[in-house]
Amino acid sequence: MAVAFFVLGHAEVAARLIGVMAGVISVAAMWQLAQFCHSESKESFPHGTETLRSAQGDRFRGPANGSGIAALAMTLSPMAIAFSPTAFLDPLMVMFALASLVAVTRRRPGGSGVLLGLAAATQVQALILGR
Repeated sequence: MAVAFFVLGHAEVAARLIGVMAGVISVAAMWQLAQFCHSESKESFPHGTETLRSAQGDRFRGPANGSGIAALAMTLSPMAIAFSPTAFLDPLMVMFALASLVAVTRRRPGGSGVLLGLAAATQVQALILGR
């Protein structure tokens, strides 16, 4: 937020821009998490999923994939809509926490720790996620 104030000046737009950008990145991170959860459930329950496979291999496409629904739910969440255009730090903490979870799914423990630390530096409530 300090960088936004430095670049854009001390304006209300500078404070709100960071929250909006964090909200957009959070939707993308939620989509990535749902993609991972869906691929894990497919590997856990391989029987009966052959009809849902696409011609491109083992990734699911279309309505069988719940990642679009998860991203849409994040986009239409009343809390995300209410807090993203504000100067509060909640959207930034959520973005860092979701990015930390995405790093865990990609087996990058160092990056996950750094992102969780950034979430905790933003708001201390993020430490609940690390517990």
